Amino acid sequence: KEEINAIVRRDISLDTVESVWVKLRNSQGQKTLVGVVYRPPSSSRKVGDSIKQEIRDACSKGTAVIMGDFNLHIDWANQIGSSAEEEDFLECIRDGFLNQYVEEPTRGQAILDWVLCNEEGLVSDLVVQGPLGNSDHNMVEFCIRMESDTVNSETRVLNLKKGDFEGMRWELARIDWQIILKGLTVEMQWQRFKDRMDELQKLFIPVWRKNKTGKAAQPWLTREVKDSVKAKEEAYKLARRSGKPEDWEKFRTQQRRTKGLIKRGKIEHERKLAGNIKTDCKSFFRYVKRKRIVKMNVGLLQSE
Repeated sequence: KEEINAIVRRDISLDTVESVWVKLRNSQGQKTLVGVVYRPPSSSRKVGDSIKQEIRDACSKGTAVIMGDFNLHIDWANQIGSSAEEEDFLECIRDGFLNQYVEEPTRGQAILDWVLCNEEGLVSDLVVQGPLGNSDHNMVEFCIRMESDTVNSETRVLNLKKGDFEGMRWELARIDWQIILKGLTVEMQWQRFKDRMDELQKLFIPVWRKNKTGKAAQPWLTREVKDSVKAKEEAYKLARRSGKPEDWEKFRTQQRRTKGLIKRGKIEHERKLAGNIKTDCKSFFRYVKRKRIVKMNVGLLQSE
């Protein structure tokens, strides 16, 4: 989409890591940091530490989406690594409050390619496809929502109940339109009449301002989902402090429950929209339009 600007962030990339970082910014000012990382299969711990440093740096700057081939065999269902390095990566991901969205194998029976994000609902429609060309990895296709949910506007509304229409009529009766409009073309007469009516409107009809600032809530983001997300964060903090296996297990259970609630909430919302399409087609097409926004092309790269 032409309204989305992309700026290469070379300050995040380290010399020992194969990575590219780009900051996306739309016309409403929403910023998302997107990174692509490659970790070779037999990398040294130094390379792994550098990748984790890049991930921490990216998460510290705000909203981030990180993807790539990490060549690590982590059990994502149970949040368990088979080596010390994999456990270190898991800890790094938890510290950044990142979710990993790929749930199907991307090479053989392993999930080697990850899509990480630290904001709920930003990554959607993720699908694992077949390999591209001669690659032995499956393709991962997904969307990043770049429309702005932030509403910051001032609406001016005429307060007709408090309008002085009697005074407005009296003022109109005093105008000698023949003199004012004499010698003008039809277009100029209309413009002169309109300008005069606008002046009288400002004089005799007050306006009131309606300010609205905030972030529009996702329709599927119910109280149950919000409570579950909060409970997941609290469970992580507790497990991090105590280090007990049972606390980590509670965190993983809560994390799975939260992902399930979000997924089920989205499905139920879409079913409701489809079921009510005959009586409320506007909501359906508004939702479809929002889903299509992220499918546009990204504008030209700009150097910072």
